[in-house]
Formats: sequence, C-alpha cells, structure tokens
Amino acid sequence: MKIITSLLAGLALAASSQADILTVDNNPGSVAQFDNFAAAYEAASEGDTILLAGSDTDYGVVTIHKRLHIVGPGYLLAENNVPGLARIPARISLDIISHPDPWSGESPSGTTIRGIWGSVYVYDHISGVFVEKCDLNEGTFSSPVVVRGCHGNVVQFTTPGSVVANSIFVHLSLDAPNINASHLVVTEYFTLHAGSQITNSVFGFPPSYTAAQFSAAAKGSVSYCLALGNYLPAGNGNLNSQLPASVFVNTGSDDAKWRLKAGSPAIGAGFNGVDIGLFGGAAPYTLSGIPAIPRITHLVVPTTATHESGLRFEVGAQAFGD
Repeated sequence: MKIITSLLAGLALAASSQADILTVDNNPGSVAQFDNFAAAYEAASEGDTILLAGSDTDYGVVTIHKRLHIVGPGYLLAENNVPGLARIPARISLDIISHPDPWSGESPSGTTIRGIWGSVYVYDHISGVFVEKCDLNEGTFSSPVVVRGCHGNVVQFTTPGSVVANSIFVHLSLDAPNINASHLVVTEYFTLHAGSQITNSVFGFPPSYTAAQFSAAAKGSVSYCLALGNYLPAGNGNLNSQLPASVFVNTGSDDAKWRLKAGSPAIGAGFNGVDIGLFGGAAPYTLSGIPAIPRITHLVVPTTATHESGLRFEVGAQAFGD
C-alpha cells in the first residue's frame, strides 16, 4: 500500500519532468525499485527525483554530492488525521556537500528536499538548495538556502543570503547578516545577527524572559512581530504581552495549534496588513508538510486472481498541498 502511494506520486511528478523517478521503500515486502537510499542515490543522475515511502525504519545518514529532488510523505500525519493508507514519515539525515573531486562535474547546488523527517546539513560553497515542508530535528546551513513551510527543533543559519519563512522552530539562530525571516513561530530560543531582519512572526518564550535578554540576542531588525511576553522592542508594529488563548486556536497537533482564532489580534497586524504567524503571507504553512503529490486514500485489492479475470482493484487518491 505504501509502495502504490509512492508509485502514483512518481507518475504525478513525471508528468512535469523529463528526469527519472526513483522509488525507495525499506518496509518488509516492498516492491519499490530500491529498498535503501544508498542504492537509489548511486543509480540516480543529476536532476532525478527520489521518492521515499514512510517507514518506521530510518533511512540512515546519507551524503549528497549531486543535484537531486528528494521527496517524502510529510510528518505529523496521524496527529493531523491526514487521509491516507500510510501515515508515517520518511526518516533520514542528509549531508549536502560539494563533491570532493572537482573534476567529477557533479554538484549538489539546486537540490530540493520536501516532506522528510530528520536532519539536513548544507555545507560551504553550495547554492540554490531549497528545503520545504520538512520536519527538521536539526538543520545547519552554511551556504545560502531557502527554508519554507518547515517544522523543527534546532535550526541555524551561518551565512548571508538565506531566506526562512512560514515555519515553526524551537531554537532558531540567524547568525549572519542579510538573512530575511518572516512568518515564523519561535518557541524557546532566538538569535538575530545585526544586518538581518525578522517580520510578521511570533515569539513564545517563557514568561520570565526579559526585554534585556531579547535585545542581547536579537541585534537585527524586529518588526510587526507578536510576543507571548513583554520583551519585543516598542513600536515598529510589534505586539507585546499577548495571551495564547486570545491569539491562537491553541489546541491540536504541534503545528495546528498555531492557527489564528477568530478575532485574533494577529489577524491583519503584519506588514502591509498581512496576518502575523505561520499561516500568513503569500505561501502559508501547510499542516503536516504534505508535498503536492497524490496520497492513496482508498484501496481494495482481491486476495486472488485468475488468468481469465486478471487482477482488478479499486484505488482512490487525493492531492494535498500547493
């Protein structure tokens, strides 16, 4: 069942791409092309897509030297009651590194990662990496990247030129100038380098957190943000001392609870009248980070088939995401 989900997803992607689609599933009984990521990686050419099925078994730590498009099924799928026959994430840790042999012609620049659960490390001298709709246990970015629509734990940007938007993190460190952050939720720890900026975002630090602590950590520009405490700089459209029950739905999964409730002071309070938080702006956060590929929601397969009747089955799919 999980495999059919991956295969249909591959068909959807193939319609818009001339590159190959490689399916990977390490679940017992899988009929995917590969049962481990390493084999799929070796078989893939630059620009190919690798589709990972959800699994209770980790796909391991993988080093990426060539440009690929890596797609998993999303995360918090059961917690958000997402329709589908398989509601578990694809767990993997990705190290994106320039090829040690400069004459190989391979480069991971332009790699895209969507819908995985795990860690992503992007090293120096890489460009155009796009991380979207992932659950990042840890993310460290030493080259300019775009991170959008993610849910995560500890995430750090250490070089200028990155963009991070419509995401929720426990710890977020923007440790270089010229980083643009917007429509975020940061729940426990934050640093902002001078010359970088954050707008239209939410800070949910403990009530004991002080304005002096925030000022020491956030040396860049903070504007049109909302705090569940009294520590944001006055003015610049910032809203202090807001109560969670007055701002957010405040129930449900770890991403769903940050939806704005009716009458929330964050509605329309962002720059140019946008909503503050995850679900505002031009590319609102998608619950569970589901990539825009079909998911199997209905499958009936007979237990037997004959030469005369063949194998007849019913399958239903629904597309999610943008």
